[in-house]
Amino acid sequence: MANDPKLESQKPQVPYVSFTTLKGLVERMHKEGGVPARVDRSYLTGMSGGYQVQILMALKVIGLIDDDSVPTDRLREITANPEKSFVPYLQEQIDLLYPEMIELGNKNGTALQLADL
Repeated sequence: MANDPKLESQKPQVPYVSFTTLKGLVERMHKEGGVPARVDRSYLTGMSGGYQVQILMALKVIGLIDDDSVPTDRLREITANPEKSFVPYLQEQIDLLYPEMIELGNKNGTALQLADL
C-alpha cells in the first residue's frame, strides 16, 4: 500500500535544501578548521530564518547533526576532507532516503510517476 498513512508517517521527511548550500556549509567548516560545537541558527547567518530551519532539519535527517544540533562524527569526518567525502556520503543518504524514486529513475519513469511517489 503505497499511500498507507501509517507507512508514510514512518518515512523521514526531508526538507529541500540545495546541494550547493550543503556543500558550501561543509566547505566553510573545513576552511574554518572544523565543525562548530553546535550547528544552530546563529551559525547559519546570512540565510533567511525559514531556510535556516530547513537546513537544520536536513542535517538531522541525513545524520550530520543530532537532535540537539551537535555535530556527529560523520560531519567531522566529512569536514576533514570534503572533496573526497561529501558527495559519496550524500549519495549514500539519498540511496537510503529515496529508494523508490531511484528505482523509478532506473526504469525511465515519467514525471507524473515521480510526482505520485
